[in-house]
Amino acid sequence: MIQQQFLSLTADEVMVLTDRVLNQDRGTEDMAVCAYPLLLRLGSAYIEMLGDGKKPGEIPVAVSEAEAWLLRSKVTSGDKSSADALFGVKLLAKIYPTAGLQHRHLAP
Repeated sequence: MIQQQFLSLTADEVMVLTDRVLNQDRGTEDMAVCAYPLLLRLGSAYIEMLGDGKKPGEIPVAVSEAEAWLLRSKVTSGDKSSADALFGVKLLAKIYPTAGLQHRHLAP
């Protein structure tokens, strides 16, 4: 079974990722993934957070390391929202630990 971690996402983050991840996405060269199961989980989160009007707070979405790298490829630090100029930076900061980059630093 593929190990998954939870990524806590706001309604705006769910909306952006749902719009950007496509069925034909296959991940990265080193981390191939089928987007369909991820889209099902994102779609469920979308319905929960946005189905009856935008809800506050966050919702946990289970993602594998390969799926986290796919999500990372869909977000840039330059992404902004009308309410948050650092939207992309904050979302990347959530995604990177799920992609296996918890407090790793380059060796000198």
